[in-house]
Amino acid sequence: MTRRTFLAGAGAGAVAAQAAPAGWGRQRTGANCFNAKVDAAWMDAAAAARIGVVRLAWEKWGGRDYLLGSADDYRGLVAGHLKQLIATLDALAARRID
Repeated sequence: MTRRTFLAGAGAGAVAAQAAPAGWGRQRTGANCFNAKVDAAWMDAAAAARIGVVRLAWEKWGGRDYLLGSADDYRGLVAGHLKQLIATLDALAARRID
């Protein structure tokens, strides 16, 4: 056995022996939400369809700089936008959607 073969085999064994991060060990269903407004009806439909994960496109809520104020002249998160994002995440979590 060459040194290269041994190292390749040992490395593969070490990677296989590592535990998967929490949450990655099971398959989940998901959906994209590119809506300008994520309302309760959409969330209820996602929950009824047993969607477990949603990817939000929050920039659709107010342009590419939504939440940032201005990416070119960033001075902090926009409080009202952050409040809307947190409320949406809380509403999804209440429906057991991550």
